[in-house]
Amino acid sequence: MSRFTLLRFTLLRKLPFKLPHKLLLVALVALLAGCSNPQVDNAQNKRVLVVAGDGLNSSYDNPNANAFFHEVSKTFATKLGSKLEEFGLESYLFVSNNADTYKDQYQKVINSVLSEGMIDGIVQIKVLHTKDATTNEIALYATYFPTEAWLENCNVKNMQTCRKTTRLAKAGEMKYSITDEKTGEFNQTPIDETVTNMALFVYRAEQ
Repeated sequence: MSRFTLLRFTLLRKLPFKLPHKLLLVALVALLAGCSNPQVDNAQNKRVLVVAGDGLNSSYDNPNANAFFHEVSKTFATKLGSKLEEFGLESYLFVSNNADTYKDQYQKVINSVLSEGMIDGIVQIKVLHTKDATTNEIALYATYFPTEAWLENCNVKNMQTCRKTTRLAKAGEMKYSITDEKTGEFNQTPIDETVTNMALFVYRAEQ
């Protein structure tokens, strides 16, 4: 059985609870179109892969801590994928369930998505625990990697090399502190704001 799940978010657009927001958005766009010059939205239908889960997060001997990190990263990735879909991009979600096989499965997911067309961007979600002499903090990091330069000059002969995820170069990152580095208490600020900001960053980068 496969150790990973690759999920398309397209069907989320059809959920009933999203219809009022969509209808309002369409009406607003139509209204604005009547009083402004038409513009081409180059981000529409761009394909973005969101990656999260085991192998990206900090890991401990405590399974409960690992499960918590996994759930936080998965939740953020799922919310981000849905938000990207709202902005008109096509989103794919890969959540790793095994740190030992993460790199191999990640590469297989890359190859699988590329077999159906271009990947325009990749977002990696990590939950990391930083502890040293001055800091003791758990934070989530969302990192965006554009793929245009990464896939440039790819051909049949060099496919195995040019598609390696180690060649990705990040173009932006956002951080959400899960715990306060001074008090150690959990952050009470809703994570949805960071989700929206990251989705907007990706959307603008893909335009």
